[in-house]
Amino acid sequence: MIIERISVSMKNVLKLLFNFVVTALRTSLQIPVYWLSMLIILSMILIVVEYLKITEYQLLDQFYSVKLS
Repeated sequence: MIIERISVSMKNVLKLLFNFVVTALRTSLQIPVYWLSMLIILSMILIVVEYLKITEYQLLDQFYSVKLS
């Protein structure tokens, strides 16, 4: 009877310890994940802006026969 209570108690302690470690790791990883996602979003925006510049130059060249170098 006493041995069962000890094993259940150890099981609960290990479960609590695991949950504590997972929670600590999850919150500590949120900040780097946020900054990485911001870098990805910014790089995507830069790619779109450069693409728009290229298409603008192509349209200028096509319609106005202006050669930009």
